[in-house]
Amino acid sequence: MVTHAELPNGAAHRLTQALLSQGYNAALCANPLPGASRWRAEVLLPGARVPTVLRDEARSVPWWRETRSAVDVVVFARRLARTETRDVMVVGCDPVSFLEGIAAFCLSGVQVRATAAWFVDWSAQRLVRRSSRATYLGAARRTARLADVVAAITPAAAAAVSQVARPKNEVRVLTNQPLQVGSGPVWTSRPLSVVYVGGLSSHQGAEILLEAARRLGRDGITVEIAGGGPAASAVAAGVSTLPNVRFHGVVEDIDKLSRLLHNARVGLALYDHHFPQYGYGDSLKIKDYLAAGMRVVSTLPSSVDDGTVTVAGYDVTEVVEATRTALLEPPATEPSQHPLVLGAKQSLRDFVWAVEGVQ
Repeated sequence: MVTHAELPNGAAHRLTQALLSQGYNAALCANPLPGASRWRAEVLLPGARVPTVLRDEARSVPWWRETRSAVDVVVFARRLARTETRDVMVVGCDPVSFLEGIAAFCLSGVQVRATAAWFVDWSAQRLVRRSSRATYLGAARRTARLADVVAAITPAAAAAVSQVARPKNEVRVLTNQPLQVGSGPVWTSRPLSVVYVGGLSSHQGAEILLEAARRLGRDGITVEIAGGGPAASAVAAGVSTLPNVRFHGVVEDIDKLSRLLHNARVGLALYDHHFPQYGYGDSLKIKDYLAAGMRVVSTLPSSVDDGTVTVAGYDVTEVVEATRTALLEPPATEPSQHPLVLGAKQSLRDFVWAVEGVQ
């Protein structure tokens, strides 16, 4: 698997872990995307027992790093070639990663049986500027022509890819996989606690989160915040004097993350509906909260209000009122069996079946 900017518990990391848990010899090559605000670059071959050979961290990725990223993919492919692994299937998590991956594998002499392109973050945001639009659509069309299997993160994204890329076959949907956090206490035995886990930025509701935490904490409700991003420092400073509110920073340890989730009744999923990516996006937060047995208050445009997920407007008063109600009303259905969780697992089975079926 080849991707850009593999972040702790991000989409590519989750997919790799899901495949490993199912017995596949999955390997991940992750390189930073220039311009990203935070990143972690790795070349990993977990199935082949090859250790990490590259690890970088920075506040911002310089544009020259893309050249080195291309070299990293070749290093990855050559290490894989030396393991003499057979029946190789390459998955690229965006068009650039896909094209880099198949070129590197060809140069390194790895015999690839099947290729798949996964449009993880297809977004209108990429299509606004004329120069970036031409570049991105060119890469997408080339990728769709070459890949044996093409998938996108949501049905809306799959439809958009189909309209502009003309793939060989129907574009499949492969959604984000929920974290494997295990079972927690029953919902009614949990304290009146709210959790936010995820990116901290203006388009992910950092300002709304701060004010909501202040109001809820003042009412004696515990609010736990974990995450990183451009607004992390402002959030940390803003909550430092608030009663009943705690900031944990980025939590990579899955056991600690599980404890945070299992100790809360409601999870907040805040997204600015004006931000173009969210017209196609698939929320990691929502699935994690559901998998951990929680109710969800969401502002994601595609969310459906069903008594387990509550949809609120992108407004602090609406978010706070919806949260107060959700804290007192048990979920309408068992969250871990919610259609979003079960559908994600089914989409992975369908994707793997399609890739394995390539002749």
